[in-house]
Amino acid sequence: MATQPGPKDAVEKPADSKGQWMVVAIVSGVIMIFYFGFLGYMFTVTDAQEPQWTRYVYLLTGVEAIAFAAAGFLFGKEVHREQAQNAEKRAAQTEEGAANGRALSEVIQALTEGHRGKSESYRSLASDKMHAATQTDLDELAKTAKRLFP
Repeated sequence: MATQPGPKDAVEKPADSKGQWMVVAIVSGVIMIFYFGFLGYMFTVTDAQEPQWTRYVYLLTGVEAIAFAAAGFLFGKEVHREQAQNAEKRAAQTEEGAANGRALSEVIQALTEGHRGKSESYRSLASDKMHAATQTDLDELAKTAKRLFP
């Protein structure tokens, strides 16, 4: 019986580039700092007239949208990391179950072929001996199934 590849062999994870993530994190951090700096500047402006305030608020909404997107990236990655890891575990278990099922199928097919070859010998045996020989094959099959699917 050929060995089946395990879930670690079947699943290749793409390389997560820490350098790329660091660049995005730094850019997001700079955007957040710029947003808070702009917000602080708006709190210090006391002599602005109505048209100037309207322009500042208009600019703030655009900067605010970009800053919230940056914050969402930084914090959202951490929030969904556990969910992603759980999904990867479930996928690996499913692949392992499929590999175990294929292995069990191969064992059953091999025992079936072996049983066909023994059928002539079984005819010459008494029924108790035939039952014991068949039971041995079934016990081996059950043991394999328990090992593959605990």
